[in-house]
Amino acid sequence: CAVVGNSGALLYRQYGVDIDAHAVVYRFNQAPVEGYERHVGARTTMESLNSAWMKQLLEAPRSAGRWNWRKPETALVIFEMFDPASMKFKTRDQIAMKDKWWKKSYERLRARHPDKSVVVLSPRFMAWATALYARLKLRFQKLGLGVYSGEKPMSGFYAILWTLQVCDRVDLYGFTPYRDEDRTEALATRYHYFDSAVPRAHSHSFDLTSHIYKLLAHRFHHFNIYD
Repeated sequence: CAVVGNSGALLYRQYGVDIDAHAVVYRFNQAPVEGYERHVGARTTMESLNSAWMKQLLEAPRSAGRWNWRKPETALVIFEMFDPASMKFKTRDQIAMKDKWWKKSYERLRARHPDKSVVVLSPRFMAWATALYARLKLRFQKLGLGVYSGEKPMSGFYAILWTLQVCDRVDLYGFTPYRDEDRTEALATRYHYFDSAVPRAHSHSFDLTSHIYKLLAHRFHHFNIYD
């Protein structure tokens, strides 16, 4: 499996052919490939969508051109239907409303795209992954590697842990950590290879996830990082 992130560092590499050679190519949140094929490849077999992209999928008219549904065989991965990481930031009413929204959105998705393959990451997996993230965060802080203020794991963290369980080999591309201090630096590596967007401040801890991915690469012989 090739898990392809959205880092602007991909523009400095030509991984396209290598990425497309994998049996599974996993992408995120509608990152475009057209025009970037030599850097990121052209194939997509699985794709994670967060709630913002799910909302766009369900509410945008099909003819609006705002949604790229990839190839018909591309499977959709939903990971936020059960999101324990966000619960500590929300009230019970907010959690209940979000739960209701996801259930209704899933029903609408199946009705609108009945032939589309959809994978929903289980509550047990999400709870385990979120707890692991919290333990590693505490461990790295105790080791003096940094103080991490990100609110919750990013989608790539869940995808990587999941693919490590189902793929014989996992190759990671485009996960070079973004640095908040680079926001005003014109020549710094961009957050996305395809636009000039910047993440919401302190939404994620990129340094922490970078440490976690390096730890996984050291621990598992079938996990490789390509910056």
